[in-house]
Amino acid sequence: MKWKGLLFLFFLLFLTACGNNGNVNTGVDEMDDTDFEFENAETGQTFEVVHAYTLYDSYFEEIKDVPNDGHLDVYKSTVVDPIYDACFADGEFVHLADAYINDIPKNRIALQDVIKRINTKSTNEAIQDALLNSSNLLATEGNTVVCVFPSSDTNTNVLTIGSGKILITYNRNYTNDILKSATAHGYLQSVWASDFYNGESLTVLDHIVLGGKAVKFEKEVFPNIEVTKVNPEFSSAHWNTISKDFDTVDDALALKLLNGGSGLPSKYGYSEGYKIVDAFVEQNANMPVAEWLQVAAADMLEQSNYGE
Repeated sequence: MKWKGLLFLFFLLFLTACGNNGNVNTGVDEMDDTDFEFENAETGQTFEVVHAYTLYDSYFEEIKDVPNDGHLDVYKSTVVDPIYDACFADGEFVHLADAYINDIPKNRIALQDVIKRINTKSTNEAIQDALLNSSNLLATEGNTVVCVFPSSDTNTNVLTIGSGKILITYNRNYTNDILKSATAHGYLQSVWASDFYNGESLTVLDHIVLGGKAVKFEKEVFPNIEVTKVNPEFSSAHWNTISKDFDTVDDALALKLLNGGSGLPSKYGYSEGYKIVDAFVEQNANMPVAEWLQVAAADMLEQSNYGE
């Protein structure tokens, strides 16, 4: 009987070994359903996934007996406050998340439908895969936090709040491929904020090239996943529409041009930004990501010769 006990012990050890990736140490916090923590043993980086969407049910339940003018206070106390430090505090671009901090959730039925679609386990796995692969390609110091919020808007998928802070706006069209791509996209921008952002206001060109860098990075991390589509055609008319505002400092305008619409193709700014970065990288084939990431937008546009 003793050998059977040893065989069972070896079997348990085998299962444990199979469950651990060579470059990840999953320090999962089993005490809190909103958190998933792990690290990249190769780079020493630590990561945290915050499932903010799990807090929405409490909000929807509590506001049943609260007048409309009190809903924002309930939202902040049940959803925002518990995760504010992890997701928003000290974020260089926290203003981009104003709708998730200072506005009550709209389209309750749509949001609840999105929340039901989110599988926490597969979400953790997809984000973990993206962060490990991203950090292997571009390492940085400090902790990186990905906060997952539900969204009824299908036109957005990721916001970079600042250094090591990424906000995923999970909508009904999400797949694991979109989740992976969005996480890699946000990771590149969060590293840029941490390592290279100097605090100055960003021009429209800065935004477009930074968006292009993030698209270039997501495609390098996951070459077999195509989420952000790139239009290979060049339109002088469309280019003139955005290039006249390149020196303008206007975050709202930059976001509008990045996403397209109003006569511009969908995601036009991201597509053109990618082509600028891709042209530059092609001319500097041996330059690692960390080096082309810090190249100024104006310099990258000039050296790429794109648009001429």
